Amino acid sequence: DFILRKYGEDHYLMTSIRLHLGVFYHTTSKRKIATENLEAAMALAKKFYGDVNMKIAKCQKYLSWIYYNDGNIKISLELQYECIDICKAIYGEEHPETISALEQVASFHLGEGNISKGESIIKKTYEFNKKFFGESHPQLARSYNRMGIICFEKDKFKEALDWYEKSRKIALECYGIYNKETARVYHDIGNRYKNLKDLDKSMENLEKALEIRRHIFGEDHYELSW
Repeated sequence: DFILRKYGEDHYLMTSIRLHLGVFYHTTSKRKIATENLEAAMALAKKFYGDVNMKIAKCQKYLSWIYYNDGNIKISLELQYECIDICKAIYGEEHPETISALEQVASFHLGEGNISKGESIIKKTYEFNKKFFGESHPQLARSYNRMGIICFEKDKFKEALDWYEKSRKIALECYGIYNKETARVYHDIGNRYKNLKDLDKSMENLEKALEIRRHIFGEDHYELSW
């Protein structure tokens, strides 16, 4: 508020403020106000820092999620590929920021049923993460999870569950039981067992995910809605 009153909206310091507000509202599922702040931050970043900077890339990353969740896949993918281009221009092909941006677009492709495109990206990011972080780093938990998604979509169910179990093992070792990431892994495994009609194992894992979220967030939190 102080910076806004002193300098007004059209000031370079407002870029970071709008960006942080956009990220905050995104994490609390307030999409409309998140979008307003992220778009304002992106416009300011272009004005004060040029077209190739990480503030724009971060805005594009979060906006792409919002548009994806709203069902606007075309704009979502356009934003995410623009984010990837900026990351490559600044850091190069083999950098965690670039890989993270690639992982997000791969998730979008998988979510839309484009398995072949998602698979080619995920295999690339998996090999990078394994080389860069090692086999037991938290970053590998998500790589294993995505490899599980690919195997499941290709009807390789046992192999898929093996990948998911690797993901769970790392999450438990790195984060412990009461962590949002661990809850996500249990939730994903529960859904896979549900797809396989193994309702007992599905319920066991989904209930564990819910127990973890309740412990972390309490009863009245949006994280309990999925």
